[in-house]
Amino acid sequence: MTFRPFLWILLVILFVTGCKIMEPFFSKPTVSYEKMSLQDMSLFDATMLFTFRVDNPNPVGVVIQKGTYNLAIEGDSVVSGTVAEQVRVMAGGSESIQLPVHINFMDFFNSVTALAQRDEVAYMLSGSFDVMGFTIPYETGGKLALPKFPEMSVESMNISELSLSRAKISVVLAVRNLNDFAIGLDRLRYSLDVGEFNFLAGVMESLRGIDKNDRVQISVPLEMDFVSMGRSVMQMLGRDTASYRISGDMRFNTPGGGTRYLPFSRVGEVSLSR
Repeated sequence: MTFRPFLWILLVILFVTGCKIMEPFFSKPTVSYEKMSLQDMSLFDATMLFTFRVDNPNPVGVVIQKGTYNLAIEGDSVVSGTVAEQVRVMAGGSESIQLPVHINFMDFFNSVTALAQRDEVAYMLSGSFDVMGFTIPYETGGKLALPKFPEMSVESMNISELSLSRAKISVVLAVRNLNDFAIGLDRLRYSLDVGEFNFLAGVMESLRGIDKNDRVQISVPLEMDFVSMGRSVMQMLGRDTASYRISGDMRFNTPGGGTRYLPFSRVGEVSLSR
């Protein structure tokens, strides 16, 4: 064995065993934050994937033995942990480290309504990596965009029959998903007022999932008796548009999180087609 390789092997052994005398012979590896991406997301939780780069300026390889992390949302710590997976960084090289951190939004929101009212939250991730006896701290932060809950609206009211005594109407409701991921809606309870009149109310169970950035339409048939409801309803249906208010709640079943309810209320204008 030549002297130079033997010297570096000796230095590594002494450095790993914690000999402080040998530290001047090594350059401290550096850890730099690269990016945060979402590994997966739902209405109630997400996995944030943090990517770091470790640069090793030394002529021998080093090993990242351990990583720690603490994630704070709006200044409050919500999750912390340790990553024990070892990563080897070659001499004079660099390696990327991916740190997945799973969060449940209901850990820092006290209700689904409070979650639905926010567009984003501030986060701060801090911790350290242990590299060949060095503890290298890091800290990074940013904004996390929160999921958007489904929007309920009345798309149209199609009047197939209108006489002096009654009307037959098909009310088309729409539930829109504004997210880049599919969602599941377990139950929908609604009540619809058109003008000053309560037109219909109902409950829909076991709705199909809604694809990302998509919507589902629900057609509800309705028959109205003007004798019992009054002629003013007939006069309103003779217009081209009418104001409406739809309200109710949506129910979601979350894996491991139980049942969640989201109340909704929306006002708008709907076209009356014939």
